[in-house]
Amino acid sequence: MSVLVLNAGSSSLKVSVVEAGATLLQTGVDADRDAPERTLAAVRAALAEAGIEGIDVVGHRIVHGGERLVAPVL
Repeated sequence: MSVLVLNAGSSSLKVSVVEAGATLLQTGVDADRDAPERTLAAVRAALAEAGIEGIDVVGHRIVHGGERLVAPVL
């Protein structure tokens, strides 16, 4: 199972792909809030460059969940 993990910062997006405990990709791309399609294109390019053709699950890391998310959730 391939898992795409995203970690959004204020100006960058960290991108990882893991499979069976092995890291297949770990990189970062510039996050463009005014043109999110550019950020998506950069993620797709990174996946293609790493030879990753399919993703089964996507996870997103949230550093601060506000008052509603006060503990880890899946």
